[in-house]
Amino acid sequence: MNLAELTQQIETSIAPFETWQPESCGDIDITIKRNGDWYFEASKINRINLVKLFAKVLTKEQGHYYLKTPVEKMRIQVEDAPFLITHWYQKDGFIVCCDNLAREYVLGENHTLEINADVPYLHLHHGVMAKVSRNVFYQWAEISVQKKGRFAICSGGQDFFIG
Repeated sequence: MNLAELTQQIETSIAPFETWQPESCGDIDITIKRNGDWYFEASKINRINLVKLFAKVLTKEQGHYYLKTPVEKMRIQVEDAPFLITHWYQKDGFIVCCDNLAREYVLGENHTLEINADVPYLHLHHGVMAKVSRNVFYQWAEISVQKKGRFAICSGGQDFFIG
């Protein structure tokens, strides 16, 4: 199985943000905490389906996070990354990363790793990233190999440096 086939099989569809050009409607009092919890007016949003709905329309533009629909765009606050990679598995030679909302992403050309202050982040879609949890990072460290003086994991024949 190649990357495109696996991606189509595993990943959920994303909103067509590039076709949506709404005016900014200001800010909404939603904050995503470092641990991935979502808050509205300082109260935790406990309805996971509501969080998943908001997550589908989350984008990052010009350094700010927005909930974006075809008719409005509301800015929200994010303390670090809006999502966490909480576990992973291997399938057909690829690493599949799972976030705190049970969504899956294939580590590859569409979802690469970025190291920021020694912490790995996975690029998702539309400027949004997911922080790799410490547990996942340690698991990756165990399977990593040293290349060019750095540690790397391999997904689909491509090396991704983790430190």
